[in-house]
Amino acid sequence: SSFWLMTLLTDMKYFFSFDSGMLYGPRLLISHVGGSVTINCYYLTTSVNRHGRKYWCKESRGACQTVISSNRFTLQDYSGRVSINDRPRKGLLQVTMTHTLGEVCLFVCLFRRLLCCPIRRSLGAAHNNK
Repeated sequence: SSFWLMTLLTDMKYFFSFDSGMLYGPRLLISHVGGSVTINCYYLTTSVNRHGRKYWCKESRGACQTVISSNRFTLQDYSGRVSINDRPRKGLLQVTMTHTLGEVCLFVCLFRRLLCCPIRRSLGAAHNNK
């Protein structure tokens, strides 16, 4: 089973949702709009997992647009703002985003094209909950 991850940028809270059995990591990270955030996703260190390609993508119209991947691709809009660091011996995938914005979107970590950890970032929800 899965549980949700929601980011309220105006409240500077990051909640993470992970698909059970694939990845695990922190449930709360703190950042400021314009600051930076690092997401640590851990995975089992099997040979397939260590050598598999990892992605971080942004939901767009029901599809997942790759923002950055471990094969050195970075979406132009995020160039210079996002980095990915795969540490296969530790079973650790780190995604860092700097200059965070108040955009409303869903970011997702992908592992060998399998959904691992959905991350919802919602500026509108933060305003509605106040």
